[in-house]
Amino acid sequence: MAEVKAAQWNASTGSWVIEIEERRYLKGVIEIKAIKYFIVPGDIHTRPRAPKVPGLESYAGPIFHTARLNYDVTGGSPTEPDLTGLH
Repeated sequence: MAEVKAAQWNASTGSWVIEIEERRYLKGVIEIKAIKYFIVPGDIHTRPRAPKVPGLESYAGPIFHTARLNYDVTGGSPTEPDLTGLH
């Protein structure tokens, strides 16, 4: 079991710095960096919403929930599942 403890967008490096607390095997805090995408699995997907991450309002990129794709960003459509914008 793991939990995201912090996620911070670093505009100078163009990456996310994410701290994850791992409680099952490693039992400690792991720091990872995400260059392009940071996807947060959250609540039950029947109530899609962006996560409450401090500083998210200053992130200039597109934000959308995977249950409600923004096809202008992802490519594809409801009838064409090839999300070419994410390749």
